[in-house]
Amino acid sequence: MKISHCNLLRLGAALALSLASITLPAAFAQSAAASPAQMPVPYDMSKEVQVRGTIQQIDTSSGRVPVGIHILVQTTSGVVDAHLGPLNKASLDALNLSVGESVALTGMNESSASGSLFLVRLLTTSTRIVILRNERGYPVRSLIPRGSMSPTAAMKGGL
Repeated sequence: MKISHCNLLRLGAALALSLASITLPAAFAQSAAASPAQMPVPYDMSKEVQVRGTIQQIDTSSGRVPVGIHILVQTTSGVVDAHLGPLNKASLDALNLSVGESVALTGMNESSASGSLFLVRLLTTSTRIVILRNERGYPVRSLIPRGSMSPTAAMKGGL
């Protein structure tokens, strides 16, 4: 019996598909059994609160989890670790934040084994309001639109 090259490829593809159908469900079952501490917390707008305070520190190091821009804000009830999202340097520059600046943050508290984190959806300063996450908690794509608009014009909403 002679097997053509085309039939050999079909046989290999069928074998790969059947192997995947056996191993993938097992892998998904293991990941679904992950502990609740490892599962991401869904963003819940009904749990949103507003925090007001003064920026004490702006941290762009990748050593914090989740990775991205963190600001430490001194409030009347203590220091809040606020995560602004996985922003890049250009986005941080466009925000033009500074230590000592008063801000109002709207977002949701998330507690984990490593501590408490405030996921910021809206950042309000004395001159602007910036949307950092959508209503489902997903970070916005970029704070700087494509094209020739400068970061300053982008934050003011100009064209």
